[in-house]
Amino acid sequence: MGGDVDIDEMLTRLWERCRAVSGEEPRPTLEAVLEESARRGVLYGNAATLFEKWRLYMRYVGEAVPEALSLPADKATQFRQFVNGLIQLLDEAEQQVRGKLAKICKAVEKGRVEVIERSKTVSHICAGGVCIHAHSTSAPVFKLPLHDISAKLYFPSIGLSPEEVEVFQLGWRASDEATEGRRPEMGTTKPWQLLAWLAVRSGVVRIYLHYVHVNASDLSLETYAVASDWEQRWSKEGAQRLAIEAIQRGDYRPLLTWFLGDGVARWENLRLYLAGAILGGFRRDVAKRGSYATREISTAVAKALLEDAGIYGRLLEVLRSHKWEYLKTLASYKPPLNPTYVTVRGVEMRLHLSARTLYTERRLASEEEARRTAERLAPHASIYKDRNRYVVYIPWSGLKELIQKDPALGKAVVDYLGKVAENKPIAKKLLAQITPFLN
Repeated sequence: MGGDVDIDEMLTRLWERCRAVSGEEPRPTLEAVLEESARRGVLYGNAATLFEKWRLYMRYVGEAVPEALSLPADKATQFRQFVNGLIQLLDEAEQQVRGKLAKICKAVEKGRVEVIERSKTVSHICAGGVCIHAHSTSAPVFKLPLHDISAKLYFPSIGLSPEEVEVFQLGWRASDEATEGRRPEMGTTKPWQLLAWLAVRSGVVRIYLHYVHVNASDLSLETYAVASDWEQRWSKEGAQRLAIEAIQRGDYRPLLTWFLGDGVARWENLRLYLAGAILGGFRRDVAKRGSYATREISTAVAKALLEDAGIYGRLLEVLRSHKWEYLKTLASYKPPLNPTYVTVRGVEMRLHLSARTLYTERRLASEEEARRTAERLAPHASIYKDRNRYVVYIPWSGLKELIQKDPALGKAVVDYLGKVAENKPIAKKLLAQITPFLN
């Protein structure tokens, strides 16, 4: 790739991924699939399970969505017809992926591939008419293109008013929504996101199953949808301006779909992140992407996003959207009133309980001091920089190991988790993991 990338190294990485995605994996259950959607958004699997997960999810929404939204009989039938059409595409794509992936992976193993450079950062790794697209980034991205897996389907209205449709469309256009010709377009690897976007772009839609991503340890499916019955009304910047004006008037509905598009769900640090920034204040001028003020959003705003969603919120609930689940957690989060400190090998560190884990940290002014502190806590601690401070960090896995050797530390952690367990379900799970060490 333009001499900047070691082709042999790239092929080695691809072969490692081929082996990883071809391994054995338990057959998925619907419960596990819904949990994966609610926590990660994307469904991941190997060559044998990826499409089965998608089918389980789509069969679930085919029944759950009409019931949850009390759709009229004709709309419920149309929705199920859409789901069945998408499942048919999944069946076609699975057969294509199985054949292509086996062929290209075998050729990589045997060293019988041709590498065709397309640019300094993109090459095609080919064998027998099958190619994988390799994108050179900090971690290489491999995409297996699918061909002729598309269909024209119909997605019914879920009962949103024209005014609701417009404000929710603004947030999607301000974030992830693109344009093909004059038609709105959405590309995503998240099944819930595809359906949530279609709910505000209902009507005739062209669905494409475009790529399968060959990730480090699994596969994911990338879909594209073009809303044939709509013409794009806004530029990206224009939609952002209108969305911000609505938010400044106290209408948070565009912010909801903006977050569903660009937002980041960081379970370990409950805040509302959008386009890489914590949004709370906004500047009216957004000619340059990212030129909005940044400050932490309160839980009150998260609550407003939930309350203002109406029937759209009921859809997100039944779709098991991980970003909707994140907002619910953010809105109900009650941090401890006072910080809690523990002593670890003579170092005073602060305990932090997130939605998923417990960890300790010590913030220091200099890198040298941070390194000395980390050495005292080795091998359990790591260092990262946060603005102008250096943070010495011990994750839950390290804490558990330390607790087994330090009863005083164990007692302090147990006392802390016991105090917050009523409001934080994760605290009970963590307690169950360490109480055997202390008996």
